[in-house]
Amino acid sequence: MQSPIKPKPLLYVLCLSLILGLTACQPPQEWDEAPESESQPSVEPPELTDIEIETRDDGLVYEVGSDTPFTGEVVLDDEYALDVHGKPDRRVRKPFTDGKLDGVQVRYFPSGNVVEERTFEMGVP
Repeated sequence: MQSPIKPKPLLYVLCLSLILGLTACQPPQEWDEAPESESQPSVEPPELTDIEIETRDDGLVYEVGSDTPFTGEVVLDDEYALDVHGKPDRRVRKPFTDGKLDGVQVRYFPSGNVVEERTFEMGVP
């Protein structure tokens, strides 16, 4: 009775070394552009709006000093994207109807390129 073929660990190590050696010799891939701008040309970010809004206890957004839920569009500093100094480095365009997000919210890189678009329908994403 013949014994089963035993694996040869040294052969596996040599093959793996050869494969890794060949792939390591490839030149590094260079980017034509920064990853942020792969799909869009650089543009100016939108200007901040002068409208000040606040969210009240009822969960709706109001213009400061108004008793009517806000309807319109604002461009604000994005409070969720901070630079190394803790300051906002992105902007966000938010459309509201009757105090609720309604429409396409757009976040922008400092270059003006779009980071994310998110659609809301009366406050629901």
